[in-house]
Amino acid sequence: MKNKKALVIFLVGLLATIFCVISYVMRNPDSILSYGLNIKFLEPSYLEKKVGEKLFDEFESYKSSSQIKASIPDNYLWQVIEDSNSAINDTRPPCNGPVVSLKSYRYNGYSGELVLVFFNDRLMRCVFYPEDVERFEKFLIKNLKIKKLFGKKVSISRNIRLSYHVDYKNRPYFSWEDKRLQKEEDAWIMRYS
Repeated sequence: MKNKKALVIFLVGLLATIFCVISYVMRNPDSILSYGLNIKFLEPSYLEKKVGEKLFDEFESYKSSSQIKASIPDNYLWQVIEDSNSAINDTRPPCNGPVVSLKSYRYNGYSGELVLVFFNDRLMRCVFYPEDVERFEKFLIKNLKIKKLFGKKVSISRNIRLSYHVDYKNRPYFSWEDKRLQKEEDAWIMRYS
């Protein structure tokens, strides 16, 4: 009986120690302990390709910038407005991706600027700045059968979220994002920036 009790105490202590080590490593990824154990618990690859879902118009998440560019009609100018690349000697996982603007984009009779945001060359978000914001919002509300959109995030499928906000230049926009890729980017920012 004494041996069983001692074994239980030992196992509880061992589990508590393992939990503390894992917890420490996850909070301190750059610690010597992390490197010594080479532990990367529950960390996404930041490059994994999954089955994409329709974001906006015919744009599908997880498509590469070259795939998307090839599908754009010639009358739209593909303008890279931001392009981040990790430094060659950067030991962190990659965090790259262009941000592309398509001016005068037309969608169901609505014109505006379409911004495509990629995370590690996978389409993560489509942002549409319609010229007629009120009319476009009514169009979305009617088609999605929702009551209100401004300031809300609405799941329109299992992995796609739609939101309507105002940017730092006070321009209203509608954003369709893949929650899986957004979660990966958020995890990268929390751990490495």
